[in-house]
Amino acid sequence: MKHLSNLKSTDYARFACGYASSICKKQNIQKKSKTTVVSFHNQKCIGSETTLRSYLVRPNDADDQAKQVDVVHRIPRGFGKAYIDKNGRSMQERIREHDRNIRLTRTQNSAISELAHNTSHRPLLNEIKFIDRDPHFYTRKVKETIRIRLHLNNINRDSEAEI
Repeated sequence: MKHLSNLKSTDYARFACGYASSICKKQNIQKKSKTTVVSFHNQKCIGSETTLRSYLVRPNDADDQAKQVDVVHRIPRGFGKAYIDKNGRSMQERIREHDRNIRLTRTQNSAISELAHNTSHRPLLNEIKFIDRDPHFYTRKVKETIRIRLHLNNINRDSEAEI
């Protein structure tokens, strides 16, 4: 048998088709949907419309919102207003920071705290919506800026970076 790195594309197609069918046989997976003939570099391979991955990969539990990192999120304030922020740490940490700033009335540190202090309306921290996700700081910053510009009733103090 050839090593995978030495396989040509036609060999790879044969290997992939054979590997997929052998795993299906070992796992006793029956095809639930109609089969299709897939052509890869002139090699015919019979496959299912559903992918092999959908059979083999175990579905994960829904991500816990408190553990989300590298996100752009929106905190609704009521009356159609919202605070849009980016976060590289866990959401649980960021929510604790917002709570602490509101409780200690740190208005110079937080726009949410300032508005909560001036209007006596607390933000809806349990209704946070995740808008986007990106592991890179700069792209997260750009996405946050775009979302701030798109949302007309935001309570963000600064307009963030100029695009």
